[in-house]
Amino acid sequence: RGLGDVYKRQVYISSPDFPPQGYLALHLEPELFDRWMAANGGGLVKGATVATDTRTISVAFPVDAAVYGLPLTGGEISTASLSLGVQPTATVAVHVSEQIDGEEVGGSLYTTSSTNAPRKIALEASAGSVATGRSVRLSAAVVGDGFVPVADETEVRFTTTLGNLSTETVRTVNGAATVTLEAGTTPGTAIVQAGASGLVTATTLIPIYRPCWARLNDGPTTFSTLQAAVDASTHPTDVIKVAGHCAVTNTRGGMTQVVYLSKTLTIRGGYTVTNWTTFDPRANPTVLDAGGQGRVLVIAGVVSPTVEGLHVTGGNADGLGGGPAGEDAGGGVYVVSATATLKSSHVVNNVAEVGGGLYLSSSDAELVNLVVADNQATGRGGGLYVGGGAPRLLHTTIARNVGGEGSGIHVTNAGSSYSRVSLTNTILMSHTVGITVTAGNTAALESTLWGSGAWSNDADWGGDGLILAGWEGTVVVITGTRNYWGEPGFVAPEMGDYHVGVNSMALDLGVDAGVRDDVDGDPRPTGHGYD
Repeated sequence: RGLGDVYKRQVYISSPDFPPQGYLALHLEPELFDRWMAANGGGLVKGATVATDTRTISVAFPVDAAVYGLPLTGGEISTASLSLGVQPTATVAVHVSEQIDGEEVGGSLYTTSSTNAPRKIALEASAGSVATGRSVRLSAAVVGDGFVPVADETEVRFTTTLGNLSTETVRTVNGAATVTLEAGTTPGTAIVQAGASGLVTATTLIPIYRPCWARLNDGPTTFSTLQAAVDASTHPTDVIKVAGHCAVTNTRGGMTQVVYLSKTLTIRGGYTVTNWTTFDPRANPTVLDAGGQGRVLVIAGVVSPTVEGLHVTGGNADGLGGGPAGEDAGGGVYVVSATATLKSSHVVNNVAEVGGGLYLSSSDAELVNLVVADNQATGRGGGLYVGGGAPRLLHTTIARNVGGEGSGIHVTNAGSSYSRVSLTNTILMSHTVGITVTAGNTAALESTLWGSGAWSNDADWGGDGLILAGWEGTVVVITGTRNYWGEPGFVAPEMGDYHVGVNSMALDLGVDAGVRDDVDGDPRPTGHGYD
């Protein structure tokens, strides 16, 4: 589900044979319970009663009970517990189904038995994803009555929709059964299920991706990690060509990331292992994915690298610090002091305390043809945080970044070093605040599409800084040019496709910023003007 989007989850509970003298209750985490009660239509149940003092939902009619409208945010992990009490000799089944918009998104069948038969399975993988040709270990923990591990030699059957299992039937040892999934050569998502005695099942999804390949210039050596190719570079004119899905992290300078870059060179995605000549980032997406295990890209030092044609995702700066007051900064891209150029790339689904997508500190970076979307900051700058320097943004889309104080872009100073940011041909929408500029700092915007309707910002701008965008109001403002409000007409944003469609208001409303190709490498302009 999209990060930051709120989904109303319904929980349905059914136990036709539940004894009348039994006890059945659902317990939510306190924070979720309070949100549910405060939400529009909160506290709505069927066949149950709600005790607000104990935050307990007691099921009075187990044959057909429901809890409606639990407000969960995309990316949020929340836990609930089900309590049931029956006579020790009773055998009872309770089915729980979780749905969003009529689609089942989770559920389990819970049973009680006096024979310690399998009651619930927890299925876990040793990694959240796996490259083609590699393997991942899967372990099913099986419990029975009282959530005590089942007896040894209990049979567990595994199935998968993609790849191959080391075996399909395993007998438990200490309540656990383990198999290996061999990914094979086909990328996609493996749906793996484990079942025991026909009573309970569990499901997990394992993304299978193509591995990473990198070449230095036109040399014959193929590196299996992008960091190895960067380390092998010796000249600022070097070009590293990248293909596939690069997900191996490393530790440098006490930081964890997919790539640590402290030299001048060019990194360019958009290739295949059979064609290292043709640059085509749309046909050949190249992904840098930290898998939530650290940042994706770190650029540090007085260097001027160029990075283009990449999908930067899965970054999480938790515990890495690096922010102005020690906050965890820059989930996707973390730039300090470097004059980096980032081109024709997507920075999506990254998390940090400040600068969920990108964090620029004392940097005169240039961001060209970038999509910065669906990132999250628990503090400031869900999409981009600028602290000092004079970065330039040309033809950028910054949309649906969430969290913290809610700004898509947060512009501030680094001590006595104030920021001077320029943005030309920008789509900036669907945030609590589009851009926040603090006192003493400047943002100059020319040709900006602010959202409308479902894509509008709650506020387009905020802060006490100088925003050169063409308004007069509570902030200090002088005249800018070309401000528009309308629908972006993105092709398929729910699928991560932020290309503007034929009905987008962004078409032909831009100015000539000197950029002669677009995010896919196609010539610009097309039609009657610049997008």
